[in-house]
Amino acid sequence: MNCVQITGRLLALTTAFGIVSNSSLLAYDTIGNGFGSKWGADPNAGNGAVVTWSYMLDGTPLDPTGFPFHTAITGTSNITALRNAVDSNYGAGAFDSAIQNAFNTWSAVANITFVGPLTDSGMPVAGVGATSLQIRIGAFQAVPGQWFEFGSAIGIGPPGPFFDDPFSGDVIFNVDGIGVQRPYQIAPGQEDVDSVDVYNFGDDVEGVFVHELGHAAIGLNHPRWAGEDPDQRMMYVGDFDNPEAPYCCQSINRELHVDDIAAAQYVYGIRGDYNRDRRVDTADYVLWRKTSGQSVTSGAGADGNVDGIINAADFDLWHSHFGEAALLGFGEQPSFGAGSGVPEPSTLLLCVGLAAALGGTRVTRRN
Repeated sequence: MNCVQITGRLLALTTAFGIVSNSSLLAYDTIGNGFGSKWGADPNAGNGAVVTWSYMLDGTPLDPTGFPFHTAITGTSNITALRNAVDSNYGAGAFDSAIQNAFNTWSAVANITFVGPLTDSGMPVAGVGATSLQIRIGAFQAVPGQWFEFGSAIGIGPPGPFFDDPFSGDVIFNVDGIGVQRPYQIAPGQEDVDSVDVYNFGDDVEGVFVHELGHAAIGLNHPRWAGEDPDQRMMYVGDFDNPEAPYCCQSINRELHVDDIAAAQYVYGIRGDYNRDRRVDTADYVLWRKTSGQSVTSGAGADGNVDGIINAADFDLWHSHFGEAALLGFGEQPSFGAGSGVPEPSTLLLCVGLAAALGGTRVTRRN
């Protein structure tokens, strides 16, 4: 059975012992259902993480035995070619700025910190030992006629209890893009208003990468339609089981919807919330005071800066975020969070031999 569905965009796959599922109609859909499929030493939802990232070195190959998508993606990484193609049209540094903006977009709303770009290991993609850095960004060729030719990028989910592939967290761009005049663009216009001419100028770099980080960094699936029309959620790509669901991606989309923010905060928590009750208040200070000086699992307890030690820096972080509260998504219960819904039988797929979360390609905008 082919476990890759293509309907405008490649649908996200979450594999747990061969079962691929989408949750019921919730604001967001986490890969790990509250445990695992996230970065950080503590796999439980609500604990922060520090995540390293890099650009793959030009010439980085795909491991011929470990990479499961070799029928659609080929060659060696050439991020320089992709960067030059964007910068030549939008100015020096345009590509790198778009990538950094995407990281900043997610880290601004939840307790996840990105460190990079660092020097890449040069290890083959999906090769044994290719686990550092955590998020590696590459640009590869598409095999003509295969699904990647019609997509912009894929993002592989974080490691978790059901999969721990050496390419967890990798984001792979189609180096040639899908535009007939330019591979990618920095789309002009207003968020959620102006359309993106993907056919001529390719997909919007920043919007694509924010979406792929939703998979690779935050550990999110594509959610089902939750009733909003038009649906502006970053992780929404359409609901192909629901004929009433609106299309996605009809306009510029680089900013997070309230439900995307709720998802990130569910997985990584908010800065300063040490007792995990989704608010930063005096109870968090009490926990910090009682445990100050202790060594803990990085990101757990009152370790707000995720360095494994509860100290004055964690107090300062709590103080700077005092009074903040996490957001709840549509249909979410405060004590559970998204991902707790039982998958509908019609949404289950059986995949054999693929233990990865494959991110969706930000491909088609139906205007």
